[in-house]
Amino acid sequence: MSCFFGSLLTMRCDVLSQTTEQDENSGEFIRTWGASESIACSVAPVSNKGRQGAAKEEFSHGKALYDQYIYIVTYIDVTEGSRITNIRDSSDNVAYQESRTSEPTIFEVLGKTPIIDGMFGSIQGYKMLCNRAEVQENSNAEQF
Repeated sequence: MSCFFGSLLTMRCDVLSQTTEQDENSGEFIRTWGASESIACSVAPVSNKGRQGAAKEEFSHGKALYDQYIYIVTYIDVTEGSRITNIRDSSDNVAYQESRTSEPTIFEVLGKTPIIDGMFGSIQGYKMLCNRAEVQENSNAEQF
């Protein structure tokens, strides 16, 4: 990572890594997320036809579905299926939190693209597309 690229990452977030176990009775796969590390990042909303944040609330089968997409740039290669939470600025103020509970919003990593240095062709970081997780409860995670 170059010094210039690192200077752009002025925020921090917590990465929740996924583990999968299979229930021996039902055969169902059970996914849990545990805190793995706190990393430097920068965050930007995804623009959707001129609207910032691309946040919308829809209803399906009487249940509210709230979609919010963001880009997170970091120098760490975070795996798809991981979750990101506790996104905060350089003063440790939480940037994304749930309006009903005031807890930090949990985002799922949908995909990532490497950021390539144009001069030397090396990977400088990753740009991840993240979506607000439908289930905002994560009893397995611990805060850093």
